[in-house]
Amino acid sequence: MTTESLPYTVLLILAQITAGSLATLSIFNLRFQLTRGYLLTSAATILSFALLTSGTILSLEIPESISGFLINKEMENITRLLLHGTVILSALHLLSLWKLEPMISRILGALAAIAGSAAIFALAALFSPPAWSYHIVAINLVLGSLVLGGSLMAMLWGHWYLTSGKLPKEPMVAMAKFTLGALLLHALSTGIFSSLPAASPPINEVAFGNLYLNANFWLRMSVGFGFPIAATWLAWRAALINGMMSTTGLLYLALGAILGGETLGRALFFTTGVTT
Repeated sequence: MTTESLPYTVLLILAQITAGSLATLSIFNLRFQLTRGYLLTSAATILSFALLTSGTILSLEIPESISGFLINKEMENITRLLLHGTVILSALHLLSLWKLEPMISRILGALAAIAGSAAIFALAALFSPPAWSYHIVAINLVLGSLVLGGSLMAMLWGHWYLTSGKLPKEPMVAMAKFTLGALLLHALSTGIFSSLPAASPPINEVAFGNLYLNANFWLRMSVGFGFPIAATWLAWRAALINGMMSTTGLLYLALGAILGGETLGRALFFTTGVTT
């Protein structure tokens, strides 16, 4: 990772956490009867990430290239608008959970999730020019968002379960299973995408090297996928037998590894133009 690309790596990670959390929270809020306290805590956490994402892009003057990595400047204003819109809708969602009817909060949550997802697609278009294809960058960012959001929301639900001990196990089982499925799909797609060369490699010494000889790539695959897949599988199995303390601890470990793996993936993307 170059110092010039660091802010954009942070921007992508924050946007992914925000969009993925909004999407997974909306999905499970429709499927299960989640407690009001959990929904408020999750919505406040998501709003914090949305504000950080919006603040990050506000602080950046995006150039036409970053260390030789080309940028699609035509998408800049659209991306900014969608990220700021996600903040507004996330704030309205939080307020609706506090004051309004559940149906209204579900609608606002879904709208916020749609805005966050649209922002991810816009970010993929903004940063995809050097990559093999816009579509593989978009798929990679979407799956990464679901993995980050799913693990965060599941971990928070595990904490909420431990404070009560009387909640049903089904939401925890479903959240862990969802995160595991997203991780497996993300790992498979990343393995395929990493074999596709950059269409227009950035001008730096890393881009012209062999990605498979880069130790950071194997850290991304092992720490970012291998370890969290194992931890999430164990968390899912523990949830099936009501071992919620073990489930929550394992999801903590999985979230940390996923966050590290996604950060490495974005850093490699900016230095090689290869979707990882």
